[in-house]
Amino acid sequence: MDSDARRFKMLDFLLDYSKGTLWWVDNDIWKDVISGFVMKKGQRKHPGLSIARKKAEGLFSTVPMLIGTSKPAYGSRVLEVRHMSPEGSAHHDAPGFFSPLRPYLLRFDEFGRADRITQNSTKPRLERDEMRRLDEILSGKEA
Repeated sequence: MDSDARRFKMLDFLLDYSKGTLWWVDNDIWKDVISGFVMKKGQRKHPGLSIARKKAEGLFSTVPMLIGTSKPAYGSRVLEVRHMSPEGSAHHDAPGFFSPLRPYLLRFDEFGRADRITQNSTKPRLERDEMRRLDEILSGKEA
């Protein structure tokens, strides 16, 4: 088994990247996949929300991810998520907003690297009501 295959097996075993998991994604990655993405000075990462419905097939597969922003996108199809930043930080109570209008495909081989895509240790997964809202938005059957 080559090193890519071993790395894939380890990441796939260790990481839960299923729908509803939250991540910190380096802005260089967002810049590569989002046309016109502007990096703010002093901000290295943006939140990401996995909407993956199936497991990756290999190290170079992609995982569909929504980018979190500090302002809601236009329209009602927006998921508001709170407490993604550590308690006591300036952003702990500030909501992040995720819109499913344009999911971005992030390479699985970027996951688990401290300077690329890391699991949100403060809030690794959406809460039950947030997950229910995400499912409503993704299905188009919003309440």
